[in-house]
Amino acid sequence: LAGSPNVIMYGTKCGTFIQGQSVVNGPLRSYGNDLTGYTNTVDETIGALKVRSSFNGVLNRIKLYPSSLSIASDSNKPMIFDLVLNPTFLGDMVFNYIDEDESFAEIAVNKVAITGGKVVSSFSIPAAGGQFYILKDVFPFLEAGDVLAGVCRMQSSSAAEISSTISWVEEIE
Repeated sequence: LAGSPNVIMYGTKCGTFIQGQSVVNGPLRSYGNDLTGYTNTVDETIGALKVRSSFNGVLNRIKLYPSSLSIASDSNKPMIFDLVLNPTFLGDMVFNYIDEDESFAEIAVNKVAITGGKVVSSFSIPAAGGQFYILKDVFPFLEAGDVLAGVCRMQSSSAAEISSTISWVEEIE
């Protein structure tokens, strides 16, 4: 401005943009389990996936993204299969490392009755059949300390062999 004292103007600009779907980088891992002689008509685990609270002595902030699940039974009766987040186990769940040095996940495959928790998804397994499910559309992620339990109950007490496999991606930041 002509003939005016010096004018100083201050201002800031800021922008944050997110477009599209987030991409999760990390290894795809899977674990399978077979149970024989399954006869329960009450909720009992066929397996559980747990995110370790710490990794190499450091607080774990990594997220685990369930990807897919397959389950099959040779029973002549249909079954109900639930995914339950953070249930209370009414017995000792024995969690083992998938890979102690490279994985943030632990897995347990023993049968234990549960109570509580949040049912995040339920599936029906047909008699003498199986199903494959994409989990990333149903359940977003697990954080440190979370446990996702696979729970089955049969429509009647018919003995069955159950096979299941779960796959997940561990986020690498």
